[in-house]
Amino acid sequence: MRRSFAIVRKHLICAVLILAALSASPFILFWTMHIIPNNISLRKLEHNFNRMPMPNDAKKVGQVSFVVNYFGTGNKCNLVVVGLFSTSLGYGSVFSFYRDKTFASPGQSAVADIAIGYYQDGKLVFSEPYMEKRHIDDLSHKLPHRRCPPEKLCYVLLADDISNYGYDIRCQ
Repeated sequence: MRRSFAIVRKHLICAVLILAALSASPFILFWTMHIIPNNISLRKLEHNFNRMPMPNDAKKVGQVSFVVNYFGTGNKCNLVVVGLFSTSLGYGSVFSFYRDKTFASPGQSAVADIAIGYYQDGKLVFSEPYMEKRHIDDLSHKLPHRRCPPEKLCYVLLADDISNYGYDIRCQ
């Protein structure tokens, strides 16, 4: 009797787990349908970002990219690519170099937005208010800025665009 109860209990637990998995599958499928296109768009944005020209003596120190809701766009996702570069040029020269540069974006806009920042006393600073401080701090920790030579200007080039696939779980 005990043995048959154990078998029934085991089958009951398996049935409950299968039902739970099946009931969750539409949600997983729904989010996956938004995650995959965002990842593809992000890779295209990275490709275009990496083809953008740099000042002559600039060297890439590191790069990160991600899908996030950094800029408070409601149900939209931001595709973000951030490059960290070192150069012997001054910030004004770097800013002038990139001022008119653009590149194609696979997101909602035809062209990616570009922001330029730099490290000052170990903190990431953008010349124009681009995003909230907490997001800048988060971004600062993702970049390998300690690998920058101390005698050079370490600057950040941030490219972003809005994706049409706003139900990606990373953007909630």
